[in-house]
Amino acid sequence: EQIAAANARIADKRGAAAAEVDAAKQAARGQVESAVADVSTSLTELATGRRPSDEVVQRAVGDAMNQGVSA
Repeated sequence: EQIAAANARIADKRGAAAAEVDAAKQAARGQVESAVADVSTSLTELATGRRPSDEVVQRAVGDAMNQGVSA
C-alpha cells in the first residue's frame, strides 16, 4: 500500500512537471516564431531588394516550425 501511494504521488508530480514544461514551450513558441519571422523578412529583403509580405512570411515560418510535429 505504501509503495502504491508513493508511486501515485510520484506520478502526480511527474504529470504536473510535464504540464509546466508544455506550458513553457507554448509560451516561448510565439516569441520564437516572431523572431524567426523578423530575421527571415530582413534576410529576404537584403537578398532580393524587396520586402516580402507579412502574410507570406508568417505562413512560411508556421509551416517550417510545424514540420516534424506529430499530432
